[in-house]
Amino acid sequence: MTEESTHSFIIDAASNLGAVPDGRIYYAEDEDRFYARKNSAWRPVSGYALPVQAASVTTFIDSQVLYFGGAAGLAPTTTAGTSLIYIPASGVITAAYVFGYFVTAGTNENWTLAILKNGTTSTTIQTLGASTNLRTWSNTSLSITVARGDYVEIKATNPAWATNPVIGSFGGTIFIS
Repeated sequence: MTEESTHSFIIDAASNLGAVPDGRIYYAEDEDRFYARKNSAWRPVSGYALPVQAASVTTFIDSQVLYFGGAAGLAPTTTAGTSLIYIPASGVITAAYVFGYFVTAGTNENWTLAILKNGTTSTTIQTLGASTNLRTWSNTSLSITVARGDYVEIKATNPAWATNPVIGSFGGTIFIS
């Protein structure tokens, strides 16, 4: 057994699975699913969450398309495919929550965030018209089938604001069942 973090590890053929402490998770590659150890027993995990993250943007430009998601230190960029979130196990994306905080809120024109799968298929999370410092785009009715090795990123389609937001960053979670 090789430690990867305090919560996950890789199992080798010689490992004694019965000796693994509770609270650990492992991925069974041959089954394409995760297992968690609880009450001294291995149980299949019914889903998992992946983080969405991006560094701050100073200026938001009217009608620009931005991409972000898999790199906390990388600001949203106009180039797709630079901040990918890789899918570790097959499933269905069922929900997404993405929040943005902006020092200057800007006006309330409709701003659309979507999940872009494998650089080609875009599914809207939500279109939100709000003039608040904290905005949350969410959708709990998604049904995006993903396979291990697929990737996603968040696509933000900026509106033409009367007053643009200034200095903002994004974060959030994508849920896969």
